[in-house]
Amino acid sequence: MKSRAIATALGVLMMFCISVPVTFGAEPGAKNRTAIRSENALIVYYFHGKRRCTTCKKLEAYAREALEKSFSGEVRDGRIEWRITDISTPENSHFVKDFGLVSQSLVLVRQEAGKQGGWKNLDQIWMKVRDKEDYIDYVSENIRQFMGKNG
Repeated sequence: MKSRAIATALGVLMMFCISVPVTFGAEPGAKNRTAIRSENALIVYYFHGKRRCTTCKKLEAYAREALEKSFSGEVRDGRIEWRITDISTPENSHFVKDFGLVSQSLVLVRQEAGKQGGWKNLDQIWMKVRDKEDYIDYVSENIRQFMGKNG
């Protein structure tokens, strides 16, 4: 019985060791490319907490769909970055104060010369989430306007 437990533990450990390089080291230099691409970009943050309800997951999915439908080229070439951020972690808690967050939020942030420029909280997402197309239109239009004003 003891040898079976050890074999199982070793198997789990081996799978972990195999997956870590794939997960964390698949793209050498990816962090540097992101930093370079972020010098002048629009960052679209979806902020969430630890617990995520069905509606919260829709907020994220619909925002991602808006980016895929209307801004795939901009995302591909780095002019727009999509970041999903858990604000319940200590390293991300500053975003609550930075952007005055009170719940799950979608925030547009202009990155200029590597520094945060203007930002906008899309505060109507909770009202729009019941109608997917209205939500996607709202997000897409706000991104267009934000890029036009700041780009």
